[in-house]
Amino acid sequence: MKTLSTCFCLAVASLLLTGCQSLLEDSAIHEEAAPVSISVQPAPESPSALDKWLLTRQRLCTMPSDEQRIQLQALATVRGEQSIERVFLASCNPEQTPGLLREALSNLDPQDDWSSGQYALLAMIQDHARSYRILEEKNTQLAKQLETTINGIREIETDMDNLHNNGRAQ
Repeated sequence: MKTLSTCFCLAVASLLLTGCQSLLEDSAIHEEAAPVSISVQPAPESPSALDKWLLTRQRLCTMPSDEQRIQLQALATVRGEQSIERVFLASCNPEQTPGLLREALSNLDPQDDWSSGQYALLAMIQDHARSYRILEEKNTQLAKQLETTINGIREIETDMDNLHNNGRAQ
């Protein structure tokens, strides 16, 4: 009986060891299959047309404002590829050049070789220009309302002064 229980224990131990060994082998297989994180930099891609536009705009927007103004004047009547530079320059400080931006956008001739990203960028710039136009219109309307209110207050003050002066004279 003692040999039977010993054999039974050895059999169970052998099964356990075999099972653990297969688990270790499975674990080793999964570790080998796991992707290894290697710090490899991809080869730099050549910049897309949109990338070139954005870099051109960034370069133009970092110029001093005096140089931007001179460049805007120089590009006032230019067509073609340089006309996009005028749009970029006018978009650098749209609060200072809202009319120039709208004019540059309206004079811009779309090119057949422009990518969908380039068209999307121009659409975004046009949306911002439209937004500035709407804000300008609202500011003009508010300024008119303010002027009307101030004139009304002045009239009331004048009427009050007239009443006060007439009251003393009596």
